[in-house]
Amino acid sequence: MEQLVQTARDLTPEAKKTIRDAGDKISKGAALKISRLPPDQQEEAAAVLTIAPPAPKRQGMMDSESALSEFKALCARYVSGIEALHHRADIFAGMTISQFDALGDSAYSVTTAIKEFFEKVHEIRHEMEKENES
Repeated sequence: MEQLVQTARDLTPEAKKTIRDAGDKISKGAALKISRLPPDQQEEAAAVLTIAPPAPKRQGMMDSESALSEFKALCARYVSGIEALHHRADIFAGMTISQFDALGDSAYSVTTAIKEFFEKVHEIRHEMEKENES
C-alpha cells in the first residue's frame, strides 16, 4: 500500500498520464521505479516502456511456490468437499440412470481438466529442459 501511495505521490503529472495511457504495458512495479527517478526523467522513462516494455521474466521461485500453494489449496478444497459427501453416498447410489450419468460426466470433466493441466505443465517443462540443454 505504501508503494502505491509513493508512486501516486512522486510521479509527475506527465508521467502519470503516460502510464495511464499505456494501459497494462507498464506494471505497478515499473511505475514505482519510475516514481523514484528525478522528475525530469520520469516522462521519458515511461514513454520508453510504452514503446518497448521489458520482456516478461520467467516466473521465479516465489511465483512457483505461490502457484503450487494455490493448486494444493484448490485440490484440498475439492478432496474435502468430496469427502463431505461420503456420508450421503447412499443418496447418490439411489439416483436414476440419467442422474448417475450426469454424476459420472461431472466427475469425468474434473479428472480430465486435471489430467490436461498436468500434461500441459509437463509439456512446457520438457520444452524448458530442452532449451537448457542447448
